[in-house]
Amino acid sequence: MRETENVLQGTELLELRLRSLYERYGYRKYKMSRFEEYSLYLENRNFLKSDRIITFTDDRGKLLAMKPDITLSIVKSAAAEGAAERVYYSENIFRAASGSAEMREMRQVGLEHIGPVDLYAESEVLILALESLAAVGRDHIMGITHLGLVTGLLDATELPEREKASISRLIGQKNAHEIAALCTACGVSRELSEKLCALASIYGTFPESRDALRSLVVNKATESAVEELWELYSILQAAGYGDALRVDFSIVNDLSYYNGITFQGFVEGIPESVLSGGRYDNLLQRMGKGGAALGFAVYLDELERLEAAESRPDTDILFIYPENAPAAEIAKAVRELTGRGRVYAATKQPPQMTCRELVEWKGETEK
Repeated sequence: MRETENVLQGTELLELRLRSLYERYGYRKYKMSRFEEYSLYLENRNFLKSDRIITFTDDRGKLLAMKPDITLSIVKSAAAEGAAERVYYSENIFRAASGSAEMREMRQVGLEHIGPVDLYAESEVLILALESLAAVGRDHIMGITHLGLVTGLLDATELPEREKASISRLIGQKNAHEIAALCTACGVSRELSEKLCALASIYGTFPESRDALRSLVVNKATESAVEELWELYSILQAAGYGDALRVDFSIVNDLSYYNGITFQGFVEGIPESVLSGGRYDNLLQRMGKGGAALGFAVYLDELERLEAAESRPDTDILFIYPENAPAAEIAKAVRELTGRGRVYAATKQPPQMTCRELVEWKGETEK
């Protein structure tokens, strides 16, 4: 493993570690085809982060698409209701970059847990998400939402689905002012309006947010959501992950696809999330599968941009040796130096080459 790590760097090494992590927890590798029928994405556009899709017609006249998402393909091929499937993937997708019209090829690593989902299964997926963030090697946090609290409060308003969707979107934007205005215009009670505004404002550690969460309980759905959130926190806290968790109700995904917990992970130095996931039982039902599912994806392209911005040197060790030095001795010295990182051996320093450490051979094997 050490020799492999000396060759692989950055996101390549991270991907190897993540795949090894998921396999240790019983997830098997899922390999999908490069293309999918366009109809799969057309029918589930709201599930996608972007509605821009690269399409083409094959020689049979069928409209195909370069895959913009992995989860839809996994769910499509999933077994019937009741069967348990635990898969991980490392795949390229094609979608518009965040805040840009440019279409890009992006690398993702992630996993999906499909089938019976109990409290342990949820906590296991969250632990693997937190371990994935830790594998980046930087300070990290993970925000968690429970959509049952959102839907429970929205159902209590008895508003039409269109207005509920508008309020849900405003909660994700943390726009308490517009939530209050919309509730007033729709005749929502002051008590419920204040709770919805409070929900949009909640952010912090679980101990800091405990009283605020409990104050939002208005029915069985909201009570169950708060209880489940706290049970999950207790499990993760006991396992040593509690300090990295935050309650964050800006993570509100499309309620027609997602339910239960949703989460996003962030690492130091990157403003965008590098990991996102959640429970999506509703997607299974929409695709005629039934049952339960949750998973997450790690966005390696975000981490690659950080790696590029930090200008990693061309090599870890630049090893300079004289032209008349014995080749066997140089080979031995280089072999030992590779235990400390990448080694570039030359008789003189190449122009503009950068290195972490410069080592010159002094007539005996380097230590």
